Amino acid sequence: MVESRSKTTYAVVLLWLLWGVGLLSPSPRAQSADSDAVPEMARLAKVLAGDWNTVEIVQHGKPVTEAEGRRGTVHVTLAGGGTVLMSEGHSVGSVGGDLRWFITVW
Repeated sequence: MVESRSKTTYAVVLLWLLWGVGLLSPSPRAQSADSDAVPEMARLAKVLAGDWNTVEIVQHGKPVTEAEGRRGTVHVTLAGGGTVLMSEGHSVGSVGGDLRWFITVW
């Protein structure tokens, strides 16, 4: 039963990833991301696009030492012909361990 659930979970995750790749793949009519960008997305990209350092502080009702929490990086870019803002990040720390994420805003 557990093995069946894990296979189903992996299948669902794989389908979501394939669907996301299909959405973000450039269409034949798409030109550069900047030239056809939706104005609202272009404004978001102007402020958020680039590489960022992250610091996550975890507090459990007491002072946090310097070593606690996570540190990492985030890469934000405009994609999908200027209609999608993508954020991909990774952080590591003593609290919570390794964390990787992928965020899309459209």
